[in-house]
Amino acid sequence: EIDKSHFQTAVRETRMIRLADGTQLWLNTNSRVDTQFSADLRQIILHKGEIFISSGKDKEYHHRPLVVDTKDGRLTALGTRFNVRYENNKTSLSVFEGAVKTAPSQQPTAVITQAGEQTIFNQQKILTNSLPVDPVNEAWTNGILLANDMPLCDFITELNRYQESM
Repeated sequence: EIDKSHFQTAVRETRMIRLADGTQLWLNTNSRVDTQFSADLRQIILHKGEIFISSGKDKEYHHRPLVVDTKDGRLTALGTRFNVRYENNKTSLSVFEGAVKTAPSQQPTAVITQAGEQTIFNQQKILTNSLPVDPVNEAWTNGILLANDMPLCDFITELNRYQESM
């Protein structure tokens, strides 16, 4: 038996959802996910946008991995809090607690991203690994947009994610 759900946010909307296993899932502006929980797997499919996950202790099935799939590959949580953003044919992962295994869909090897690190990848390969994590990637869950050392053009691009296009 598979428990399936669909969640999305509009532009300017963020939302927190508590999943059946106790995991907290935040969706940033203009984001869309599907969840599929079976006896063997807890799967979150990020179709677009950005999510932040604080994984719950899976009391019902202790062996079920928690994974996030994007078009670029699979992220496997290793007991953790992390952010995933999919855009422009690449996926960015920021790990705030624990670790996450990153496996691009067309590459046979995976990397482990530890707390305090960030990894960016596409379908073919890991683009950057072990970058320091950016607090911006967690601040939005509290309604805060940080712009520390961000060039103005990048800040405007980030602001535009929260606006309807004209």
